Amino acid sequence: MEYLIEKYLQNDWGLIPLIPTKEEVKNSGKTPAGKGFLKNPVKSPEVAQSWWGKKHYNIGIVTGKMSGIIVLDIDKPDIFESFLTKHPECKNTYIDL
Repeated sequence: MEYLIEKYLQNDWGLIPLIPTKEEVKNSGKTPAGKGFLKNPVKSPEVAQSWWGKKHYNIGIVTGKMSGIIVLDIDKPDIFESFLTKHPECKNTYIDL
């Protein structure tokens, strides 16, 4: 099982296996590989192994109450630096670049 999956499960985050990205399809890689994951995400290593051990799925994380996290997606480094200048408290949060 991938290191990131183990790390995310240790944080008690609910995970969703996502169908892999297809280079020729814009915004692919974000579709769940099955149904019901928003209400019942993957939260155990055994279930994670049954998904990610078989095939290379992308990793989705359920945000909000289920995992206790929110996500801020900023794709431009200069905007991110500006954001951190205005909100320095965010430097003490989990950042995955």
